[in-house]
Amino acid sequence: MEMTALVWILLPLFIAMGSALLSYYIMQARLEVAVAKERESLAEAQAIIRNQEKLMEEKIRAAEELAARQAFDQLLADFRVEERHFMRESKSMFVNRKSCRSGSFSGTFLSRIGLNTRWWWRRAAT
Repeated sequence: MEMTALVWILLPLFIAMGSALLSYYIMQARLEVAVAKERESLAEAQAIIRNQEKLMEEKIRAAEELAARQAFDQLLADFRVEERHFMRESKSMFVNRKSCRSGSFSGTFLSRIGLNTRWWWRRAAT
C-alpha cells in the first residue's frame, strides 16, 4: 500500500512537470515564429532603406552633374559673347585704322564718339 500511495502522490507531479515542459516548448516555438516574422520585416525595411539611399545618391549625383553642365554651358556662352564683342571691337578698330590712314573719318568712328554723321556734315556745311 505504501507503494501505491507513493505512485498516487508522484503521478500528478510527473503530469504537471510534463505539461509545464510541453507548454514551454510550445511557447518557444511561438516565440521563434514571432522573431522570424520580425526579422523578415526588418530585412524588408533595410532593403527599402538601401534602395532609397541609392536612389537619393543617384539623384544628388545627377543634380550635381546638371549644375556643373549648366555652369559650364553658361561659361561657354559668356566666352562666346566676349569673343564676338572682341571681334566686333577689333573689326571696328581695323576699319578706323584704315579710314584714319586715308584721311577721312568714317561713320563708325563718329558713331563711336557719339556723333551722328548726318548731323556732323550738316553742321560742317553751314
